[in-house]
Amino acid sequence: MDQLSEEIRQESPWTMMFADDIVICSESREQVEEDLERWRFALERRGMKVSRSKTEYMCVNEREGSGTVRLQGEEVKKVQKFKYLGSTVQSNGECGKEVKKRVQAGVAMGPRQASFLVQPVLAVFVLIISVCCLNPDDPNVCSHWESYAVTVQESYAHPFDQIYYTRCTDILNWFKCTRHRISYKTAYRRGVRTMYRRRSQCCPGYFESGDLCVPLCTEECAHGRCVSPDTCQCEPGWGGLDCSSGCESGYWGPHCSNRCQCQNGALCNPITGACVCTDGYQGWRCEDPCEPGYYGKGCQLQCQCLNGATCHHETGECICAPGYMGAVSPIY
Repeated sequence: MDQLSEEIRQESPWTMMFADDIVICSESREQVEEDLERWRFALERRGMKVSRSKTEYMCVNEREGSGTVRLQGEEVKKVQKFKYLGSTVQSNGECGKEVKKRVQAGVAMGPRQASFLVQPVLAVFVLIISVCCLNPDDPNVCSHWESYAVTVQESYAHPFDQIYYTRCTDILNWFKCTRHRISYKTAYRRGVRTMYRRRSQCCPGYFESGDLCVPLCTEECAHGRCVSPDTCQCEPGWGGLDCSSGCESGYWGPHCSNRCQCQNGALCNPITGACVCTDGYQGWRCEDPCEPGYYGKGCQLQCQCLNGATCHHETGECICAPGYMGAVSPIY
């Protein structure tokens, strides 16, 4: 098996071989599928068979959206644990109970030896050490092809001196003469082959956070969030490149992009845009003076004028009817 797999086998721990089982470790689902296909092609062309039913894979530290592993379009069975070389390996990384059980069993068995049944069909266990959950369809995920070198055993035509005999007139050698010719035979030598694999990574301006590619803002968004590279989305009432500046008078909302619609000197709330009316005015835009008989802030104060006099809607000052004079101080 070592000689058959020499051209595709990687160093430990990425490839581990035990009897008729093979463990393939990889950092991504895509790389697992590529490695599986390479092993299948290399082994089956030499007359061996990769068991589809016994081939399993397990993810460690799996996140949502990790997808499935396929071999020639057929989905490989996923397991949460599998027993290998007498120990149970779990997807959550725990194995303390299994180790304890094996130690106890070994003590109970004493000097006796346990026999193991070796299956005649090759089984491939795939262990994904750290599943990369980046979605290749995510517009923030970019992919590229990278090259890597693998050591392979390649065949070539090796020349050698072949001796053969022909009939001739040499009576001393019983009419048999020795001849030489250059012939070729198949030999093997180590070589280096360049392979290619696709790698997924976050596009420029984004960085990987868990299973997502999130945008990177050079300046921290003080009152907002980063929505694209170096672009902050400010909370209402804040503006500026990093959302650290409050809205100027007359503007409100996210990035202070909305112009206030308030009238009669009223101010607007920088967050909601609601008008804060000056004394003597009311309405959504502070466009209406107080109703007759009322004045002041919010038009909540009642006029104190007598004899049919009216009061100013802002100050409450009495405006006497004809034939009257005097003033009544407004009540605040």
